[in-house]
Amino acid sequence: MIPVKTARTTHDLGRPANWNEERDGKCISLPVVRDNEQNVWMSYWQPSQQDVEKLRNGAMIKLTVFGIGQPPVAIEVPEEVVLYAG
Repeated sequence: MIPVKTARTTHDLGRPANWNEERDGKCISLPVVRDNEQNVWMSYWQPSQQDVEKLRNGAMIKLTVFGIGQPPVAIEVPEEVVLYAG
């Protein structure tokens, strides 16, 4: 899955200060939308062609959250996303 910058993107989150690429793997910046009215952070993801094939063949989507505990999360397919034009 590829994180996507949208027209609504408000922040680019970098890797955590204690991130160790050898131990934890590669960590790229994550474009997110901060919606203060709903008190949520949202990120948008584009499946690669390989991801699409896997999904067509019944693969599942896995969400991994680093840190202690599991915050409330939601995964959905939104109706419309306007991509960043810059």
